[in-house]
Amino acid sequence: MSDRSPMQLRVYDVSPEDAPAVVQAIEDACLDCPWDRGQASPTALALGELYGTDETPLGSAVELAAQLLATAPSAAFVVWQDPHYTANGVYIAHVPGVGTYEAPCDVDGKPQLAVRDLIGHLSGLSASTSASELLRDDPAFATACAVLAAVDALDERTAPNPAVRAAAGRAA
Repeated sequence: MSDRSPMQLRVYDVSPEDAPAVVQAIEDACLDCPWDRGQASPTALALGELYGTDETPLGSAVELAAQLLATAPSAAFVVWQDPHYTANGVYIAHVPGVGTYEAPCDVDGKPQLAVRDLIGHLSGLSASTSASELLRDDPAFATACAVLAAVDALDERTAPNPAVRAAAGRAA
């Protein structure tokens, strides 16, 4: 067996100047557009659509995110690569002005937090630590929360109908 798994990309927003770089990144990653319709490589970007491939080398999501961050900094996107028996999945979200968040993920692209990591993180806090103190004192945690909240808002804004929002795991 090879170390390959499916990968998906959703671009929520991008400036007109950076859109060609996003299309190029999609072509470079050999993503179908939109993924569930199996159309050929895009000539124009369809914001909010899911682009993907059934099989790409592990680490491709990290490479795609790096390419997008370098060549299309105005792009708001989520990219994830499914887990493989030899590796966790990876989820990377970027929202300009908010930040970038990377985490392991499940096959649906849902970020996962290891219980051991959470216990280790929280055990160092005093019992009286408030949520606002946690966010103030832990910039990485604050960025993760802000990026995930921004992605949720973008999902709501770009989902064409309640059935799509429900399928994406969002409230209808």
